[in-house]
Amino acid sequence: MSEKKLRWDLDKGIINLVRDDKEERVMLVRADYMSPFMQEIKNTGGEHMVQTVIRAYLKKISAKENISASDLPSINTLYDSYNDGYFLPLAVENLPKELTWDGKSRNFQVFGGTLFTVSNLSLLLQFKEVIAEVMTERGAVAILHNVSKKSGSSVWDAVKKDYKWDDLEKAIATIDAFLNHVFPIYGWGKTRCAIGVGQDGNYLAFIKCDNAYETHNVSSKVPVCVLQRSYLEGLAESLISEFTGKSVESREVTCLAKGDDFCGYAIKAKEKGEKALDWKELEGEWMEVVKKIL
Repeated sequence: MSEKKLRWDLDKGIINLVRDDKEERVMLVRADYMSPFMQEIKNTGGEHMVQTVIRAYLKKISAKENISASDLPSINTLYDSYNDGYFLPLAVENLPKELTWDGKSRNFQVFGGTLFTVSNLSLLLQFKEVIAEVMTERGAVAILHNVSKKSGSSVWDAVKKDYKWDDLEKAIATIDAFLNHVFPIYGWGKTRCAIGVGQDGNYLAFIKCDNAYETHNVSSKVPVCVLQRSYLEGLAESLISEFTGKSVESREVTCLAKGDDFCGYAIKAKEKGEKALDWKELEGEWMEVVKKIL
């Protein structure tokens, strides 16, 4: 049996699985990563929709069809069993100091707390494809956005404590360093963040991401990074809401999958309940902010 070894490239923000001298990109996700997506699907379309998605996912990754409802595995059982077979037994070459590994499983503790697990990137991207096929592209985007935004919001308290963000100015001054430090550890890409103030006096952030994981081997006419953009929107909204009482809205304005040089996420503060922002009208604002990191 050939050795399977994880190798981090923190300069590029990627993790590779090395096997037989070949490298394949992988990533870290939270343990039990799939459950919130399936709960959102159930809330939207009921148990029948959950079974339809699992059946379609099983067919895509294993070519199995006509599985009875009683024999359908849960999404976590399916996802974990395929990842276990793909990765284990596992070795690690250059484990970042921020991670703790038990030496045998796919699990890693991040900063001594939250449990993450290494995942086959293609499995995640195939899951996105299945939801779009079953629930339409628009329905899939809504599911992925809602869950990922909640995930971003959920880390706010821990991030605020760890980075001592007890006021807005301190958070603004260090959020670039925070993202640039954390994303490469997870294999989510390499980021830079710049923040400015729009003509209406509200903050506007621009996050530039190289090697964004959702663009890996993906070609598209439209931006594809709904998971990453929504996660960042959730984190930004928690920050802005705590210190100003306002909300935020985000837009992916450039994307590697479209042939752009990098993925760019613009996030702007606005009053809660305010109508959707006109991003065409705001193009001059975010283009001015991005000059700070180009």
